[in-house]
Amino acid sequence: MRTRLPCPLVALALLPLLAACGVAPQADDGPVHQRPPDSRLDPDGYAELPPHVVDAVFAEQKAGFSNCGRNLPGAFVGGVARLIFLLDEQGRTEQVYVAESDVGSIDVERCLLTAARFMEFPVPRGSGKTRFVRAFPINPAARGTVTEQPESWGYPTIRGRRDAIRQCRARYRYDGPFHLTTFIGGRGRVLSAGFHARHATPEGFADCVIRVIRETTFPDTGDQVMKYRALVEFLPDD
Repeated sequence: MRTRLPCPLVALALLPLLAACGVAPQADDGPVHQRPPDSRLDPDGYAELPPHVVDAVFAEQKAGFSNCGRNLPGAFVGGVARLIFLLDEQGRTEQVYVAESDVGSIDVERCLLTAARFMEFPVPRGSGKTRFVRAFPINPAARGTVTEQPESWGYPTIRGRRDAIRQCRARYRYDGPFHLTTFIGGRGRVLSAGFHARHATPEGFADCVIRVIRETTFPDTGDQVMKYRALVEFLPDD
């Protein structure tokens, strides 16, 4: 949770963090079962559920997840959210969090979490808990409809909000890195914003950061909507 990544202070999340850990790419037509990003580090630490068993459970719960993409703040909002599930020995969802997302909407991400929290699966094979990643494509049609900005475009703006972000860190006692995906409209107004981190963060921290970002004014984009993704670590003083 407190691992420091050897990245720039604010770096574009162009290469998904989980992909760097060996996660297979997702399809665009529905959720996909994927191995946990750290499975190679502890291959004997988790029990297993066959992918087709997991797929069958998600097929039964498809409507609940589909609803999450129906009330987007704009047609430009979309991407893929990857949720990490940790199941107990009986197959009940013990923990789930957004480990990667470029959807750019914390409301959509929270909706996915709500639909996932009370899922139950068959009893896994073997002893121990079960861990897997599930990918949820949201509004694939939005892909390519907005322009992505480089890290230099938004870095001074985010750095200018360092005091407010530090207050969120102090309040929720989290000093690790996190990712932001934002959609910026005319006059630099934030139209939508999403959040993810490699590890679960304290409850309330993501909301605190998103409030800061929504109150932030980025450079004017004119009549275009810009997508900006950033990895936020340290924001040093001038």
